[in-house]
Amino acid sequence: MNSLPRGVHFIINNEKFDQPLKLSERNGTNFDAEGLHKLFNALEFESQIYDNVTVEQMKNLCDHYAKTFKDNYDCIICAILTHGKEGKLYGVDGTVKIKELTEKFQVEKLKGKPKLFFFQACQGKCEKYMESCDGIDGKSRSQTESGKNLAFHSQEFSIPIEADFMYAYSTVPGYLSWRSSDRGSWFIQSIIEVFSEHATSMDLLRMMTRVNADVAKLASKTEDIESDKKKQIPSIVSQLRKDFISFHKISSRNNCCQSIIFSYK
Repeated sequence: MNSLPRGVHFIINNEKFDQPLKLSERNGTNFDAEGLHKLFNALEFESQIYDNVTVEQMKNLCDHYAKTFKDNYDCIICAILTHGKEGKLYGVDGTVKIKELTEKFQVEKLKGKPKLFFFQACQGKCEKYMESCDGIDGKSRSQTESGKNLAFHSQEFSIPIEADFMYAYSTVPGYLSWRSSDRGSWFIQSIIEVFSEHATSMDLLRMMTRVNADVAKLASKTEDIESDKKKQIPSIVSQLRKDFISFHKISSRNNCCQSIIFSYK
């Protein structure tokens, strides 16, 4: 992948919601949106932020970016920063199923192209906090297994419509996702930090594993006994068929690596 720009990156950043929804303002989300915008600009993507978007506008944006994707682009990235519950995200006026948004990218012109999604949103009732547990990191034993191939391989370029997607959720289903009003969310800020440091030397899923590790180290600090010292772990769902790696670095800009040529091979 060596096109310039590499592709498109768009951010749906919902901070304020219609009064009937009775949802709190997502203070601090602008730190996440601006940080992602600078990061992916530095990674040579065309990046755009959309603030306080309705459900219909969310659908239209996904539809627009899928339909206008240029042949010479290498990748499309969508980040949605909002309130949520399991399987759904909030526009400023209501909820939409995540699947309704992501399935819009199952189009011919995106066939074989990596499609990355980052969701900063709760996935359950906000009163459900993730507890911590004590333990020791263990070493894993490697094991190999041999067996017969169960699938026939064709030389024709035919792949599943769900292939080449990656979904990165800030938390696992059923749990709250933490965000600081003066620094941004644990998940997005970790992505910005890890990608800025390692995008020239690590593949995508290795970086996302680093993000998981960084977020897992954090604990909430509140004055409420019920919400203090609570934890969070992101969930990375990969349907990528190939390694997504970087192989070239130029100078730096905006405190991020300026030009990284991504390879999906």
